[in-house]
Amino acid sequence: MHASFTRAMNGNPGCESLATISESHSGHNGSEKLRVVFFTASYFVLDGVTLTIRKLLAALEAAGCEAMVITAAPTRDTQAELGTLGGENLVLVPGMPVPLDKEHYGYALGLGLSREARKRLEAFKPHVAHLTVCDLLGMDGVKWCEANGVAMVGTWHSNYCDYVKFYAAAWWLVPVLRRYIQQFYGAIKTTYVPTEYMRIKLRGEDYENYTKLKIWGRGVDLKMFSPHSRSDLFRRKHGVDSDDTILVVWVGRLVPEKRPDIFRDTLTRLRDEGHKVKGIVVGVGPCVSYFDGLDYVECAGWLSGMPLAEAYASADILLFPSDVETFGNVTLEALASGTPAIVEHNCSQHLVDNGKNGFTVHQGIDDPNSKTEYEACLSRYVDATRKLVLDKNLRHTMAGCARKKAETFSNRLVQQRMIDNYHDAMEELHVAKQTPQSCMNKFKEDATHWFFASIARIIIFLLWLLLGLPQVTETNLAQITSNMNPSTESVCV
Repeated sequence: MHASFTRAMNGNPGCESLATISESHSGHNGSEKLRVVFFTASYFVLDGVTLTIRKLLAALEAAGCEAMVITAAPTRDTQAELGTLGGENLVLVPGMPVPLDKEHYGYALGLGLSREARKRLEAFKPHVAHLTVCDLLGMDGVKWCEANGVAMVGTWHSNYCDYVKFYAAAWWLVPVLRRYIQQFYGAIKTTYVPTEYMRIKLRGEDYENYTKLKIWGRGVDLKMFSPHSRSDLFRRKHGVDSDDTILVVWVGRLVPEKRPDIFRDTLTRLRDEGHKVKGIVVGVGPCVSYFDGLDYVECAGWLSGMPLAEAYASADILLFPSDVETFGNVTLEALASGTPAIVEHNCSQHLVDNGKNGFTVHQGIDDPNSKTEYEACLSRYVDATRKLVLDKNLRHTMAGCARKKAETFSNRLVQQRMIDNYHDAMEELHVAKQTPQSCMNKFKEDATHWFFASIARIIIFLLWLLLGLPQVTETNLAQITSNMNPSTESVCV
């Protein structure tokens, strides 16, 4: 599993001390390996959350720790996006597709901890739980940890309330969803967000009244994602038949909130002006139809590993207009590959220094249905992209600056920091146990949790009935496992 990263972690002298925990924390005699359980959704989709967890799993393995991943079973075949599992200690629980997403492409909500999953948890005896998604599985995970004295760490990966505005008739969900999420993270002492911008944004939405917000960034594999991966063969294979044709790449899930429409229309506008540009789209999703009939945009499907690194490095520009990114793994990987990036200003200014290693653009679209806002935004992206298309020397200079920027994001140090955070959470829980909670406060917390969890279950059930969504139950989990990669060491519960 991530062999190059594992070797790097083995060279870190700090890892050995983190592989075990002291007697005061473990509750057992002597020292033992640190055990971490991840509660997450859609582990079978290779998005930013899954890739982040995989990097952490590699770091924990290199440090001699043990880990378990509990996730909802996929509701459709996602093997093409999944790639090969690395033998994770994987536990599946019942799930269903994300409501309001008709072409869910493998995304599933965990519907809670089953009886057998609880048995697996009790046998694993985790010291720390890492919660990444606030579905019903996460809610059950929080209560299980509270009942069993397990420390918790939360990480923020998705701006759920921002996503909702892209789906018709879902506006009413925003206040309900936000209060539910606040309640979820309120049970976790510290939630780690990827950037200062995200901390400011969440603070403005009152999340800091419920949980402490601290920054934990992301890292990149600087060996895999490198300018050395650039390939003339890749360019010719994807229709770039001359050196003066500029290849513009998009990488990500093709969903409305990522704004593939801006990518498409920017290329169309530049082509209409007579510029030799070609687009390559790496990803899958319902918006792949946006590119039907466009001979200057090629959809390469889902790529990972070295093929993905080759796509980044072989492109001349990354154009990624999404304003819902919490960190921007795609942007960081492109910069590491020596590819200048044109991105949304607010969520990517920590990575792209405007005018130095790319351009940042203020999207400025508050209403997805506003044609006026869209045209103004499109003009800004066209202007920024045109500058790079026309100036070869500027692209070359920005490419060097892009790589230098990425080199400040060490994969190893980022993962080590989270392992440190696990120990901080354990210490904080140990101290908190010395101050017993009053029965009244405990009753209020339990009642509030039960209320919001029940409301969420009712809403999900109604959406499931109205939309006719499929559901993975405990009775058909076995069939799903048999269809998975034979090498996967997972257990269906």
